Amino acid sequence: MSQDARFSYREMGAMSIAAIVILFFTYSSSSYSSSNTTIATTPHLSKGDISVSDLGQDRLHHHSSRMSIDTEGSCLMDHEPCDLKYRRIVSVADLHGDVDKARRILRAAGIINRFDGWIATSGTMLIQTGDLIDRGPNSLDMVKFFHELQRSAKAFNGTVINLLGNHEVMLLDGTTFYVDRTELRRHGGKRGFLKKFDTGTELGEFLRSMPVIKMVDRTLFVHAGLEPSLVEKFCNDGKVDTINYFARSGVFKKRKERSVQESVVLNSAYGPVWTRSFDIDSPSDIPKACSKVSQTLDAVGGDRMVIGHNVQMKGVPQVQCNGRLILMDVGMSSAMIDGDPVALEISRKQFRIVDDKAEQEDKTPVRCCQQELKFVTEDGTFNIFSTA
Repeated sequence: MSQDARFSYREMGAMSIAAIVILFFTYSSSSYSSSNTTIATTPHLSKGDISVSDLGQDRLHHHSSRMSIDTEGSCLMDHEPCDLKYRRIVSVADLHGDVDKARRILRAAGIINRFDGWIATSGTMLIQTGDLIDRGPNSLDMVKFFHELQRSAKAFNGTVINLLGNHEVMLLDGTTFYVDRTELRRHGGKRGFLKKFDTGTELGEFLRSMPVIKMVDRTLFVHAGLEPSLVEKFCNDGKVDTINYFARSGVFKKRKERSVQESVVLNSAYGPVWTRSFDIDSPSDIPKACSKVSQTLDAVGGDRMVIGHNVQMKGVPQVQCNGRLILMDVGMSSAMIDGDPVALEISRKQFRIVDDKAEQEDKTPVRCCQQELKFVTEDGTFNIFSTA
């Protein structure tokens, strides 16, 4: 699959067939392989939108407007546990003080109702990848909104994770340069605004509790991206916990008082909240970015990296590096490019199959434990594609 595939749900919205591409990933307790990958397309799409040249025409089977790609893969034996914890993961990128857009996309994704009450099914995780604040008119209200949502989700066996973005780090470091001027005046100027996030305050502790990176069911979520050099420095055991440890200790200190490790994680240009290494503006950016993505994911045992930070000026997400990199910052805040709100949904799919080729008495049911990835917009849900 071509690495530079881009998807426009605005164009898709006019189609009678909403589904664009379906992705399944198959897992086992000891290994990972892709299985039953299906591409659904329509005559309105060109090969430039979704390239299949790398797969070979002999592997394509046409079924009216659908093309399916058959790949080999294995499923779990029926008694083996599925290693996917969450039934559904919904991810939203940079919101930048636009509470209205936050509410709209979370309602479209079935996370909250019109009263902001949590309505997602049990076992749902919502993960927001940083930059709740700044630029837009309601940064304080945005933080309060997610703080309350995090608490209310627990009552329904739901989980809300907020990651630190570079704008949260700047705020904790005392910078209000990007805070909306009107909002600053509403809350007593710079000093009054910062005081609401002091150490020991409810909102201040909420921000300081945020990790910078989260691995969830083999998907690596991080605001700007995780450089392989940081993996080598901090993740010798293949886990990202050490990075969060230094972030957690660093946010309780003034910037000049932080250790080298804390400064690398929170303030360096190649750190997980600041790096631009995964910003893909042109085809020439792809090889270097995808090489880094592969190095990082291979080291930490992930299948894909989901990031924000880099505004997609066309207002739609990018899926790059054969699906291993998903760039979700569509500039949805009215203070950015006022993009249409969009979320990423990753759903766990389980089903049982029986090998009909085996002898009747030897038939053994197996349970497939897979994931389906979709973009969610206010106009509908659009399936997306990537490969392992």
